Amino acid sequence: MYVSSGVQMNEPSALARAVSQRFKTRQPSAFPTRDINGLIPDDEDARDLFHFQILMFLSGIAGYASGGWRIHRKPIEALKDARRFLSHSFFEKHPEYERYRFKIQAHTTPNLFRSMEEAEQNRADLLKVVADLLSQGDPTLIV
Repeated sequence: MYVSSGVQMNEPSALARAVSQRFKTRQPSAFPTRDINGLIPDDEDARDLFHFQILMFLSGIAGYASGGWRIHRKPIEALKDARRFLSHSFFEKHPEYERYRFKIQAHTTPNLFRSMEEAEQNRADLLKVVADLLSQGDPTLIV
């Protein structure tokens, strides 16, 4: 049984479709460049690298979320790649940015906060789907 946004689902493809639908119906917004600029105002190189890392992470999650409804069709190697990518949050992948985690708040960096919250919800749900799909093919592959 899966639960996403308070809705219970009995199969991984239902959860994957829910992620895709959530992604498609979200309020589109510009990339949170202004929030990032305010987060790291005094070091252009550090800000540019942080911006790039956030962009790559959010884009990767968006790619999986937008096609979530067809994730069950992916070959096992693609599912393993997805599991590797989805297994860690942004701050787990990039512990060097941990010092910014608590500065990213709805009232101070609203666009970045919303983008990261949406990505995290999608990442966690998609990871459940991928883990379930992999475990159906080979029980030793459970995340």
